[in-house]
Parts: sequence; structure tokens; C-alpha cells
Amino acid sequence: MQIVAINLSILQIGDELVGEFLVKPLGKRLGNLLKNGLKTQSRHLLRRLFVINSSSHHHKTDTFSPYTAGNQARQKP
Repeated sequence: MQIVAINLSILQIGDELVGEFLVKPLGKRLGNLLKNGLKTQSRHLLRRLFVINSSSHHHKTDTFSPYTAGNQARQKP
């Protein structure tokens, strides 16, 4: 399983859910980093690892392909 993009609203639900959701696909190190708190450092790390569409709440679905996610990120006003 490979996660290409992640919605930041998922991360705002709580550290426990985030840890459970991300530990297996991402590996123990990043999972533990997220469990310790979603501070600026871990969010910056996520932005580097994933294409994050922070305006996804404007769209009808939260599922998008790596191609459209990349294009949306580059087209931010």
C-alpha cells in the first residue's frame, strides 16, 4: 500500500488515530513522530513526503490521483 497524498483534515482528528492510520504504511519512525504531536516539524515533514491538497474541502471528493494532486498544488493562487 502506497499513500500518495493525504488530507490535512485527517490529521486534525487526533494523535491516536493518526498514529494508527499512518504507522504501517509510513514506517515506525514517522508514525512515532506523528504520535508525539502534529507540530510544525511533523507537518513540514508531511508536506515534503506527500502532495497535500489543503483546499480539498472545496472539492466534491477527497480522493484524487497523484497527477491531479500535483497539478492542484502547483496551481494554488
